[in-house]
Amino acid sequence: MKKIALSFIAVFSLNSFANNMVGINYNDFMSLDGAGISLSGNGDSFVYDLDVKRLEASSGNGVTFNFVHLGYAFGEISDGSFYAGLATIGNNVSGSDRDTEVEVGYVVRDNGGVQWKLGLIGGDDATGDFEVQIPAGGGNVELGALFDSEDAWVEIGYSWNF
Repeated sequence: MKKIALSFIAVFSLNSFANNMVGINYNDFMSLDGAGISLSGNGDSFVYDLDVKRLEASSGNGVTFNFVHLGYAFGEISDGSFYAGLATIGNNVSGSDRDTEVEVGYVVRDNGGVQWKLGLIGGDDATGDFEVQIPAGGGNVELGALFDSEDAWVEIGYSWNF
Protein backbone atom coordinates (compact mmCIF):
# COMPACT_ATOMS: atom_id res chain seq x y z
CA MET A 1 0.00 0.00 0.00
CA LYS A 2 2.94 2.32 0.66
CA LYS A 3 4.05 1.85 -2.96
CA ILE A 4 0.60 2.87 -4.20
CA ALA A 5 0.63 5.99 -2.00
CA LEU A 6 4.11 6.92 -3.25
CA SER A 7 2.96 6.39 -6.84
CA PHE A 8 0.03 8.77 -6.32
CA ILE A 9 2.34 11.39 -4.81
CA ALA A 10 4.77 11.05 -7.71
CA VAL A 11 2.01 11.32 -10.30
CA PHE A 12 0.39 14.29 -8.54
CA SER A 13 3.75 16.07 -8.70
CA LEU A 14 3.55 15.70 -12.50
CA ASN A 15 0.26 17.58 -12.50
CA SER A 16 1.92 20.97 -12.40
CA PHE A 17 2.63 20.77 -16.14
CA ALA A 18 0.17 18.21 -17.45
CA ASN A 19 -3.37 17.81 -18.78
CA ASN A 20 -5.00 15.68 -16.07
CA MET A 21 -8.18 13.98 -14.95
CA VAL A 22 -9.13 12.41 -11.64
CA GLY A 23 -12.11 10.07 -11.58
CA ILE A 24 -14.29 7.57 -9.79
CA ASN A 25 -15.61 4.45 -11.46
CA TYR A 26 -17.57 1.22 -11.21
CA ASN A 27 -15.81 -1.95 -12.42
CA ASP A 28 -16.98 -5.43 -13.43
CA PHE A 29 -14.57 -8.33 -13.93
CA MET A 30 -15.73 -11.95 -14.07
CA SER A 31 -17.64 -12.57 -10.80
CA LEU A 32 -16.18 -9.46 -9.11
CA ASP A 33 -17.39 -5.88 -9.10
CA GLY A 34 -16.66 -2.70 -7.17
CA ALA A 35 -15.46 0.88 -7.08
CA GLY A 36 -12.22 2.48 -8.16
CA ILE A 37 -10.35 5.75 -8.46
CA SER A 38 -8.21 6.89 -11.37
CA LEU A 39 -5.71 9.55 -12.27
CA SER A 40 -4.71 10.01 -15.90
CA GLY A 41 -3.27 12.59 -18.20
CA ASN A 42 -0.32 13.70 -20.23
CA GLY A 43 2.46 16.24 -20.30
CA ASP A 44 4.31 17.01 -23.51
CA SER A 45 5.10 13.49 -24.79
CA PHE A 46 4.41 11.66 -21.53
CA VAL A 47 1.12 9.71 -21.15
CA TYR A 48 0.05 8.07 -17.88
CA ASP A 49 -2.84 6.28 -16.18
CA LEU A 50 -2.95 5.19 -12.53
CA ASP A 51 -5.94 3.19 -11.25
CA VAL A 52 -6.78 1.56 -7.92
CA LYS A 53 -9.87 -0.68 -7.81
CA ARG A 54 -11.45 -2.65 -4.97
CA LEU A 55 -13.53 -5.53 -6.32
CA GLU A 56 -15.57 -7.97 -4.27
CA ALA A 57 -17.40 -11.22 -4.94
CA SER A 58 -20.96 -11.80 -3.73
CA SER A 59 -19.41 -13.93 -0.96
CA GLY A 60 -17.80 -10.78 0.46
CA ASN A 61 -14.24 -11.77 -0.45
CA GLY A 62 -12.38 -9.03 -2.26
CA VAL A 63 -9.17 -7.99 -3.92
CA THR A 64 -7.58 -4.59 -4.56
CA PHE A 65 -5.96 -4.11 -7.97
CA ASN A 66 -3.60 -1.31 -8.98
CA PHE A 67 -2.74 -0.51 -12.59
CA VAL A 68 -0.03 1.81 -13.90
CA HIS A 69 0.35 2.69 -17.58
CA LEU A 70 3.29 4.89 -18.62
CA GLY A 71 4.07 5.76 -22.21
CA TYR A 72 5.99 8.02 -24.54
CA ALA A 73 3.98 9.60 -27.39
CA PHE A 74 5.79 10.13 -30.69
CA GLY A 75 3.73 13.15 -31.80
CA GLU A 76 1.23 15.74 -30.59
CA ILE A 77 -1.06 14.04 -28.07
CA SER A 78 -3.79 16.67 -28.56
CA ASP A 79 -3.95 15.79 -32.28
CA GLY A 80 -3.48 12.05 -31.73
CA SER A 81 -0.25 10.12 -31.48
CA PHE A 82 1.17 6.62 -31.37
CA TYR A 83 2.78 5.77 -28.03
CA ALA A 84 4.94 3.03 -26.50
CA GLY A 85 5.54 2.23 -22.86
CA LEU A 86 4.86 -0.15 -20.00
CA ALA A 87 1.70 -1.42 -18.33
CA THR A 88 1.87 -3.02 -14.90
CA ILE A 89 -0.73 -4.58 -12.61
CA GLY A 90 -0.51 -5.69 -9.01
CA ASN A 91 -2.92 -6.84 -6.33
CA ASN A 92 -3.08 -7.65 -2.65
CA VAL A 93 -3.47 -11.42 -3.08
CA SER A 94 -0.83 -13.27 -1.08
CA GLY A 95 1.72 -15.00 -3.30
CA SER A 96 0.91 -13.05 -6.47
CA ASP A 97 3.53 -10.95 -8.24
CA ARG A 98 3.26 -7.65 -10.09
CA ASP A 99 3.01 -8.24 -13.84
CA THR A 100 4.72 -5.74 -16.17
CA GLU A 101 4.47 -5.82 -19.97
CA VAL A 102 5.17 -3.61 -22.99
CA GLU A 103 2.24 -1.50 -24.23
CA VAL A 104 1.82 0.19 -27.62
CA GLY A 105 -1.13 2.13 -28.94
CA TYR A 106 -2.71 5.39 -30.07
CA VAL A 107 -3.89 8.23 -27.81
CA VAL A 108 -5.82 11.52 -28.15
CA ARG A 109 -5.94 13.76 -25.03
CA ASP A 110 -6.41 17.51 -24.74
CA ASN A 111 -9.33 18.28 -22.36
CA GLY A 112 -11.06 19.98 -25.31
CA GLY A 113 -13.39 17.27 -26.53
CA VAL A 114 -13.68 13.50 -26.76
CA GLN A 115 -10.45 11.87 -25.59
CA TRP A 116 -9.50 8.23 -26.13
CA LYS A 117 -6.74 5.66 -25.93
CA LEU A 118 -6.45 2.27 -27.61
CA GLY A 119 -3.54 0.06 -26.62
CA LEU A 120 -2.20 -3.44 -26.93
CA ILE A 121 -0.41 -4.93 -23.92
CA GLY A 122 2.05 -7.73 -24.72
CA GLY A 123 2.70 -10.89 -22.78
CA ASP A 124 1.71 -14.55 -22.94
CA ASP A 125 -1.86 -13.54 -23.79
CA ALA A 126 -2.03 -10.10 -25.47
CA THR A 127 -4.53 -7.75 -23.82
CA GLY A 128 -6.43 -4.88 -25.43
CA ASP A 129 -6.86 -1.66 -23.47
CA PHE A 130 -9.53 0.86 -24.52
CA GLU A 131 -10.78 4.00 -22.82
CA VAL A 132 -12.80 7.02 -23.89
CA GLN A 133 -13.68 10.22 -22.02
CA ILE A 134 -16.75 12.08 -23.29
CA PRO A 135 -17.30 15.67 -22.06
CA ALA A 136 -20.37 16.01 -19.82
CA GLY A 137 -21.34 18.49 -17.12
CA GLY A 138 -17.93 20.08 -16.54
CA GLY A 139 -16.08 16.76 -16.57
CA ASN A 140 -16.11 13.53 -18.54
CA VAL A 141 -18.11 10.32 -18.66
CA GLU A 142 -15.51 7.55 -18.83
CA LEU A 143 -15.90 4.15 -20.45
CA GLY A 144 -13.13 1.59 -20.53
CA ALA A 145 -12.30 -2.05 -21.08
CA LEU A 146 -9.39 -4.45 -20.75
CA PHE A 147 -9.91 -7.62 -22.75
CA ASP A 148 -8.08 -10.71 -23.87
CA SER A 149 -9.15 -13.99 -25.45
CA GLU A 150 -10.84 -15.18 -22.23
CA ASP A 151 -11.88 -12.28 -20.01
CA ALA A 152 -13.10 -8.69 -20.13
CA TRP A 153 -12.81 -5.97 -17.50
CA VAL A 154 -15.43 -3.23 -18.01
CA GLU A 155 -15.40 0.20 -16.37
CA ILE A 156 -17.79 3.15 -16.31
CA GLY A 157 -17.19 6.34 -14.37
CA TYR A 158 -16.89 10.09 -14.21
CA SER A 159 -13.76 12.24 -14.15
CA TRP A 160 -12.92 15.88 -13.54
CA ASN A 161 -10.28 17.80 -15.48
CA PHE A 162 -7.70 19.88 -13.64
